[in-house]
Parts: sequence; structure tokens; C-alpha cells
Amino acid sequence: MNKFKINIPHFYYLEYVENEKKMYLDIDFRESRILIGKSLIKKWESPYEHIEITEEDRNRIYFNIKNYLLKRYPQEDILEIY
Repeated sequence: MNKFKINIPHFYYLEYVENEKKMYLDIDFRESRILIGKSLIKKWESPYEHIEITEEDRNRIYFNIKNYLLKRYPQEDILEIY
């Protein structure tokens, strides 16, 4: 089981932490609609940048982030991009 934590430390990105690994997603929270998509999930930060993010990882991370956002924003304000 992967433990994760999500923060929004600034209005232009989201921080996702899973176990000891961390990544940042470029999401602009200043916009009236929040654009999210699996394409935003790119790489872990150092020293884990060499660890490949599999499609299974990408799906899990995306699911976690989307659920986090749906608890905080109206569903109609969250748009999926590809």
C-alpha cells in the first residue's frame, strides 16, 4: 500500500508525495477551471528521477489527485486534459 500526501504549496502547482518520492504537477489554481490529466504526471524529483513511472503508477497517482481535488472543488470546475 502506497501512502501519499497532496499539497498545494503555491497557486501554480500541486505537490504529490508518495512514500519517500515527490513530484510536482503544473496545475494553475488561479484559473476558474482546474485542468488535470495523466500527461501532467512526468517524473519523480531527485534522487528518484531515475525511477520509471509505469502506466499503473500514472493511473494510481491520477486517481489520488483527482479524488483529492473533487473533495475540494466542484466537479464542474475540474476538466480532464489528455
